[in-house]
Amino acid sequence: DDISAGGAAPLEAEALGNATRALQSTIAQLPELQEKKRLLDMHTIIATEMLGQIKARSLDSFYALEETLLEGRALSADDRQTLSQLLDPTGGGAEAQGGTAEDRLRLLLLVALRRSLQPGTFPPGEAEQFESRLAAAGADLRPLQGLRRLLSLAEAAAPPTATPPPPPAANTFGGLMSLARRVGDTGVSALAAGLKTMLPSKRETPVTRAVGALMDNKGAAEEGAYGFIDPKIGDTDGAGAATGRGRGPYGAAIVFVVGPGNHLEHMTLRERSKQPSSAGPARRVVYGCTELLNAEAFLSLLSPLAAA
Repeated sequence: DDISAGGAAPLEAEALGNATRALQSTIAQLPELQEKKRLLDMHTIIATEMLGQIKARSLDSFYALEETLLEGRALSADDRQTLSQLLDPTGGGAEAQGGTAEDRLRLLLLVALRRSLQPGTFPPGEAEQFESRLAAAGADLRPLQGLRRLLSLAEAAAPPTATPPPPPAANTFGGLMSLARRVGDTGVSALAAGLKTMLPSKRETPVTRAVGALMDNKGAAEEGAYGFIDPKIGDTDGAGAATGRGRGPYGAAIVFVVGPGNHLEHMTLRERSKQPSSAGPARRVVYGCTELLNAEAFLSLLSPLAAA
């Protein structure tokens, strides 16, 4: 018994020492752990508020319809019902109270663009009914009138040409509302699991497609609309430009839009420049524009055209 008791005392002392050292280490790391928790709580609160705003404004429904209209896909029966509810702020549908007046007006602009490109998309009188609903709710329809003015000028300047629709993109807001409902229950784990559904689609803008074709330099159809100036080959007019120019890819480009630019063009160019190409693992692309507009500023630019 004495031998056992004598052997147990050093073991208890060693265990106590280990526990003390572990406690000291935890105390030393406590400020760092508290800072991590503060940052995690802050980002969770921000994400929860963002998801709350998305749900309150029905932005997932707006986004899904905008993607469908932009990509030229056929509208399903559910799409048409949601569209009718979103563009009827006085109605009693589930989506009727979602969105602001500007959100509805921008959706109506896409309806007008789709009608211009594909006249058979909407039955006769349906788009006019959407317009009258917004007018009755007090919406300012001058941007819509300005867009129609631009479309009429474009039709008068050149005959319409058939343009292939852009490649279909996934509905990137699919399941977003279920994510918003889960945030309150499962917190950060559910939020992290669903973040991919909030990322923008990879649909390329006209500027991105043109820059990609010009930098690839493979004689694509998009190159015909742009001039080519190279002092090393002399005359670049007509066939001389086509025969004398090299066909190697370019690794750097400066893209400047004379007029309004937007965040989507900037981001799609950034993503395109990161993709590997024959010019190297990545390209260097600098984007600039006369002015960078958000959605509200774009509407303000269209309004004066209504009186032109």
